Amino acid sequence: MKEKEILVFIRPAYIRDAQAQVSGSPLKRKTKNDYESHEYESTWVEIKCPALVADYYDISLEEAKKCTREQYPCLDEESFDKIFEFRVF
Repeated sequence: MKEKEILVFIRPAYIRDAQAQVSGSPLKRKTKNDYESHEYESTWVEIKCPALVADYYDISLEEAKKCTREQYPCLDEESFDKIFEFRVF
């Protein structure tokens, strides 16, 4: 029997200061911390998509929402459904 999976995302409108390195192969770097070098600054771009913040298996949607609320205790309850998107597979 296949497990049910629930992915939880923060919607793009509620993401700030999140970047991804999308060019410049990390495999070609000389050292582990080379990615912090100013030489590679232009390879980092702002994330413009939902950000995955949780991945649940074999729990109900209500349980997933409860767990997510527990992870973000400072969240204004009225904003919860505006900020998070739940995808059930």
